[in-house]
Amino acid sequence: MKPITVEEFMTPRPVCIDASATVLDACRRMQATGCRHLPVVREGTLLGLVSQRGLYRLERLAGSERASDPVVDAMDVPYVAEPETPLVFVAEEMERRKTGACVVASQGKVLGIFTTNDALTALATLLSATAGTRRRRDAHASSGPL
Repeated sequence: MKPITVEEFMTPRPVCIDASATVLDACRRMQATGCRHLPVVREGTLLGLVSQRGLYRLERLAGSERASDPVVDAMDVPYVAEPETPLVFVAEEMERRKTGACVVASQGKVLGIFTTNDALTALATLLSATAGTRRRRDAHASSGPL
C-alpha cells in the first residue's frame, strides 16, 4: 500500500511574503488572507517562515516600534518537507518540534504549506474512510454553542 503523502493534504500555492516586506506588512497580509503562517521568499526561493504567534511574541517583547522592521527579523527557520514525504513523518516531526506548520518545497521553491488545520482535515478524511462514512465538511460549521 502506497503511503499517504503530505502533498495530498497540503494547501497548495500558499500566500507568501517577500523578504523586503516589513513586520507590519506581514501582519496586514495575515489579516487580509486569514492565514497564520507566511513563507518568506526572495526571488521565489524560501528563506524562512513568519507565524502569527511569532509576530505576537515580537510585539510583546519589543512593542509596536518593531512594525517597520524587516519581516526577516521576525521569521523562523521552517520545517520543510518534500511533497512525497509520508504524511505520518510530517505529523510526527511537527509534533516533535511543536510547530504549527510545515512548508512543502522542492529545490527551495514553495509548493504548499501543511498546517494543523490541514492535519485535522486529513484526520477527518482518514477516519471517515476507515469508518466507511462520508465526510460532511459543513455539517458542524454552522452549529453554535450547545
